[in-house]
This record gives sequence, C-alpha cells and structure tokens, in this order.
Amino acid sequence: MPEPLARILLPPSERSWETFAEMVEPTVPSLIGGGIVASSGMTLLFAKQGTGKGTVCAAVCARLVQEGYKVLVVDWERHPEEWFPRIRGLLKPEQWSMVAHCKDDFLESDIVRAFETIQIAIQDFGATAIIIDSYAFAVPQVANKSVDPLQVQALQFAKTVSKFGIPALVTTHVTKAPGRKTEPYGSVYLPAAARLTWGLTKSEKSQGNELVVELTHYKANSFPTQATKEITFYYNDDDIITSYKWDDVGETLVARIKGALAQLGIATWQEVHKNVQMKYRKEFINAQSVKVTLYNHSKPEGPRTYLFDRVDGGFCLKGTKR
Repeated sequence: MPEPLARILLPPSERSWETFAEMVEPTVPSLIGGGIVASSGMTLLFAKQGTGKGTVCAAVCARLVQEGYKVLVVDWERHPEEWFPRIRGLLKPEQWSMVAHCKDDFLESDIVRAFETIQIAIQDFGATAIIIDSYAFAVPQVANKSVDPLQVQALQFAKTVSKFGIPALVTTHVTKAPGRKTEPYGSVYLPAAARLTWGLTKSEKSQGNELVVELTHYKANSFPTQATKEITFYYNDDDIITSYKWDDVGETLVARIKGALAQLGIATWQEVHKNVQMKYRKEFINAQSVKVTLYNHSKPEGPRTYLFDRVDGGFCLKGTKR
C-alpha cells in the first residue's frame, strides 16, 4: 500500500526513518588504547583462565592514559591487590591519578542493577573510558527459562554498557563446556554485540621474568586489517611489572586470506571483493579455519566453497566442494 502523502512530506527530523539519499555518512569508530579498543561501543578481550587478561588490560589502560583518557576500572572480581602493582608498574607516578578503581562491592549485583552506581562514578571521576573485569561476574541473571539465557544476557549487558557513553573494554573467559570451546563465555551473541573481539594466547617465547602474549583480532567485519599484536611484560624479582614492549607482528587477517586466494587464481583483493562472498568460522584460541565461498556470475557451474586452515601464520587449503 502506498505511503500517505502527509507522511512522505514530513521532514526527516520528524520521521523514524531516512533514505540513504538523506543520510549523512556515519562516522567510523577509530582505534584507541594502542589500537586495541574501539572509540565507541564495547571491545572484548577473551582467553582461558590464567593467560594474562588482567595484565593486558593494564597495558591497554596505560596506553589509554598516554593518549589522554581517564580510565575507570570496574573490578567485579574484586582484586585491587592485582590491579595496584600493574598500574603502578606500567604508569609514571604523575599518571596514577588518571586511573580510578571502583570501590563498591558489586559481587552481589550485576551490571544492570549496578548501572546507576557506575554511572555516578564515571561522572564524579570524569572517566572517558571504562574497563570491566569481567563479564562472567557482571552478566545479568535470567529468570525466564523459556528463552536462551546466553542471548538475553549478552544483549542486556551490551545495551547497558552502551548507555555509559564511553569506550568500554570488557574481559571474559572461554568456557570449558562441551561444544562451546570456541566462543567467549560460550556465547555467539556476546562477540556479535562487540565492536572488536581479541583472543589472547600466551606465547612460547615467555621465559623467566618475561611474559609474552599475542592478541589476535577475530571480528572480520570490523577493522579487518588489524594485525596480531605481541606484548612483552618484564618483571622484577618481586614479580612486579617494570616495563613492557608492544609490537604488531605477522600478517593481517586480510593479507593472509588474500594470499591464500591468490593461489587459487584470484589476483587482486579488489577482485576478491567483487566476486567473492567471504564467510568465517572462528576457532578463537588455538586455530582459525576460514570458509570462502566463491560466486562467479560469469560461469554457470554455481558457487564453490574452499576450506582453509591456519598453519604457521598462514593458510593452507583444506578442501573444496561445489
């Protein structure tokens, strides 16, 4: 049925929609915190327990401070004794006042019920970025057994974080539950709600007083050119961080896929974007498999799917099928 003329003639400001001819091009979020955190929305950092999530968060926090941000740490796990030496070790004394640790005990609450308390802390401190450690303790509880709790929890959490109105870095764990090992907190909904997702692994280069970790970006439709980042932490004999080194290592995900497709006769990345629909299957911690479906509209045989496995920083062809 055609739209009523009166509705069509309404100015854009009075409509609940706008055409793409009227739309102003949206601002693409930038990367802050050493290229780890999206400047708006939620960024996820996930790993197995004991890998170094808190240490990496402290390093990102230090980068945010160096970039002029004031950071509020909402430590749901209540480990100020862990955050204190990290922040003191990674920041100069004159920068310590740029980071605040929430004193309120949130263990008996969740992020929805604690929203007002956190919002007041953000306003009082003047925070321009927030770190939430961790999702497992802050996630809202779901009483309705007829709905998927993982979906409801992820959506409620993401919506609440967005209401803070400042960039948020959230840590979470990789569950050990069967069938959920490749998904942070066992949920496909949680990474879908984030701007960026980073998987953290401990490098074999770690030795003695050096901890080396690698961060791999897995959100293929957001900032796909992000390279793996390697962070080295140096500790003194008292197990206190004294310094750290931050490097981009290896090829980006785009470059690796491009190289693998080039072996199949697709010469340019522009040609890939024109003729190929790419779909990703992520093995978040130990490996990454990629499924690439090629659509060649000039040939009648239809699409062909290629399966790649990541091997030694590159991709090898695992199989193909029509």
